[in-house]
Amino acid sequence: MLLLCLLQTAFAAETTDEVGGTSSYANLTSGWAAQFYTATRTTQITGLEVRASSSSGGSLVTAYLWAWDPSTFSYDATSLGSIAATSASMAWLTVPVSTPVTVEAGTTYAVGYIAGSGLYGAFDTGGSPIDTSWGTATGYATGLSRDGGPTDLTTLRTGRGVALRITALAPDADGDGYADEDDCDDGNAAIHPGAREVPYDRVDQDCDGLEDDSDVDGDGHAARSMGGDDCDDARASVNPDATDVWYDGLDADCDGADDFDQDGDGARAASGGGADCDDLDATVFPGAPDAAYDGVDADCVGNDDYDADRDGHRPFTWGGDDCDDADPRRWEDCGGTDTGSTDTGGTDTGGTDTQDSGTLDTAEDTGDDGLVGARRTPKDASGGCSTLVGPPSLALVALGLGALLRRRRAA
Repeated sequence: MLLLCLLQTAFAAETTDEVGGTSSYANLTSGWAAQFYTATRTTQITGLEVRASSSSGGSLVTAYLWAWDPSTFSYDATSLGSIAATSASMAWLTVPVSTPVTVEAGTTYAVGYIAGSGLYGAFDTGGSPIDTSWGTATGYATGLSRDGGPTDLTTLRTGRGVALRITALAPDADGDGYADEDDCDDGNAAIHPGAREVPYDRVDQDCDGLEDDSDVDGDGHAARSMGGDDCDDARASVNPDATDVWYDGLDADCDGADDFDQDGDGARAASGGGADCDDLDATVFPGAPDAAYDGVDADCVGNDDYDADRDGHRPFTWGGDDCDDADPRRWEDCGGTDTGSTDTGGTDTGGTDTQDSGTLDTAEDTGDDGLVGARRTPKDASGGCSTLVGPPSLALVALGLGALLRRRRAA
């Protein structure tokens, strides 16, 4: 014989299952009506409502929970409580259950009532039996009373059944207020729906089943520390699918690129403390080859791109006064005094004479004319470099000396 007992198991909040139907009713005087279940988990019945009416205005409803062995038809009956039906209209009657009654997983039970004189109960012969949150429905039955229990447990009907509302508690082993069916770890009170999630500990504290343990910001990308690809799991706006805004110091798309080097040439823009004078052109950066006369300061030095020899003078072709923009020693041709390696015109006081404006050198001329003591004519009108005028020839010198000797003899 199966015995009912109160368990020491902790239970969570109550749940109410409405079963049966209300489309029909029957005179159950001195009879009984019950729903039959095989419990799928252990719980406690804490409340019962019966859909009934009274033709006499005072019919007693005594609610029971029967546990039995279907193979022997033996049963134990536990009274849940009693209530009088006082209205001729069908209504839900709440049976006061003073002491919760435990049902054991795997045991077959009937939940119902014995009717007093003139009691009519609601039921539904159509449809299928309705399961509860704690048991699988096997059918319903009505019949005559015998010692406070069913007389025949072999004639179960398969319709929707007797109208009942059964309230039960779900087990809560860890006492956190959540039933085991909702609690993903009923052995740990810190784990239950609504619990605070601790990131990166690989434990689903809030039982939501999501990977929020490794994706704190909820952007769909797990943190790198958890084997994911999110480089900042505290910001939902930072992930490999995000759009990266340049120069804000934030690697929004997690590609690892320098946020201050948009052209990827390895040199940072000035806004990032670098010296790249054009961060949209990968050929422009400090140290890059700088081609003259293209108008681009490729090496970011700031020099005049139209002064190839860096002597401070642009060539004639670009509106300047330098006749040789490949040699920083040669640019002048417009008068002045030559004071050294750079000939500024006029008297040469030493060094290399590359452009004399017309006065005889006073120092050895080692310039590209190959002449000593040469002098140059002024700059020609076409803007070219000046031409050299050589020293007197030896023939002329001989003629002069001969004329001088003849004069002396004549005297």
